[in-house]
Amino acid sequence: DPNTPVTGGFMLARLFEAQADGMLASILLIEDGRTVRHAAAPSLPSAWAALVDGEPIGPNRGSCGTAAHLKEPVIVTDIATDERWDLYRDAALAHGLRACWSVPILTAEREVLGTFAFYYTQPRQPTTELLDLASLVDKPTRQLSLGERMKCELAAALLHAPTTLFLDEPTIGLDVAMQLAIRDFIRSYNQRHEATVILTSHYM
Repeated sequence: DPNTPVTGGFMLARLFEAQADGMLASILLIEDGRTVRHAAAPSLPSAWAALVDGEPIGPNRGSCGTAAHLKEPVIVTDIATDERWDLYRDAALAHGLRACWSVPILTAEREVLGTFAFYYTQPRQPTTELLDLASLVDKPTRQLSLGERMKCELAAALLHAPTTLFLDEPTIGLDVAMQLAIRDFIRSYNQRHEATVILTSHYM
């Protein structure tokens, strides 16, 4: 059940949703290299999840089916006007879905295992930070840079949308560009959620 809260997929989808207001995240797995099946969809309408299950991948198969087919991200900022959604447009709009960005999950050999999907109920442009985070999920921990590891740890810390956040040296050892990126991320979270953020740092 993609809405079961004890599954790892459910928690990962919730992690993505914690990064942006209004996001409805889902995880699809590829069956037999040809069709999609929801592994997690905690906030999507159950009728929409059921409709998508079993659909084939391929060109112009919505955001996820197309991303899995092309093995590259597919960004649809407005479902109402994008031709890749012709087959599913009416159903998606009936469920209040207006934008969908999808990032494929690939092995080192570029075999497609599934996709991440980020839906919104209004037309929406993606944020670079969110797509960067999606690209790190299937990367082995030992291959993560210090900055990438810190970004993942921050995302995990925000999983349950805490109102008080204590961060001990969140930018230590990072280069200037990554320090600025982490600082902007923390400031954005503070403004969006009116959270109390307590920092210890030599740099900020």
